Amino acid sequence: MMPSPSRLGSLVCALSVAAVLGALANGFMNLGDDFAGQIQQPDQLDMYEFSALAGTQVNFSVKASSSDIEPRLRIIDLSTETVVADSRGAKHTSIKNFTLPSTGAYRLVVNGDFGTMGGYSGKTNASVSDQITNIDGTVSVAAGGTLSINFDAQAGWELDAKIRPKDKGPFMTNPTLRDPNGMLVSLTGFLKKNGPKVVISDLVLTEMGEYMLTAENTGLSGLVRYEIDLDDDSDSDSDSDDDSDTDSDNNGDSDSDSDSDSDSD
Repeated sequence: MMPSPSRLGSLVCALSVAAVLGALANGFMNLGDDFAGQIQQPDQLDMYEFSALAGTQVNFSVKASSSDIEPRLRIIDLSTETVVADSRGAKHTSIKNFTLPSTGAYRLVVNGDFGTMGGYSGKTNASVSDQITNIDGTVSVAAGGTLSINFDAQAGWELDAKIRPKDKGPFMTNPTLRDPNGMLVSLTGFLKKNGPKVVISDLVLTEMGEYMLTAENTGLSGLVRYEIDLDDDSDSDSDSDDDSDTDSDNNGDSDSDSDSDSDSD
């Protein structure tokens, strides 16, 4: 189902950023939706709002479905109130492979360039890089210290996480997860192991934005490995909790973690 645009017919023909931002938009879209509309006044703006993570790469295209309109397409970052992309064309225009600069709300604005009017149709798609959905590293955590990992996620993504010692000394336990509002997220039912490693499986995240995962080292100082995997496909339940990971450090050492996490919760 295609979203309906919010429309603004102003008395000012110049399309300023302030005019675009000042209008209330009630046409919402998900990235991947098709959309369509009709520009009926020379100064009309059709607006669609969407939310996305920083680093998401988006594509938007609009083409005329009637002979007169010359479509113009802009993306506005509502957090900074600036136009971050602008494209125009005779009968077709597109914004290709544009990387969104921040996490939050955006507005897509369509109008007829040079006062042209008529119908249009549009398409969207987006891709999220592996750097957002797969995060890992090895850090030194002091005895009694806390490891904190920050990551961005979309609402509806599933979180799988492992935090485990690379040395003999660390003992990782007492995990907490805070959502983008700073609220604690319950790990009940999703926490598969709590010390000497932390394993979280198939936790569905409900807010878009930055999360913070922490775990305490109640053992000795040493190196700790963390792995964050974010999956936007809630149907993929092929989770074999078999922690037989083999990690390779920069120095060429191979760490074989042959615990089989057959946890019976």
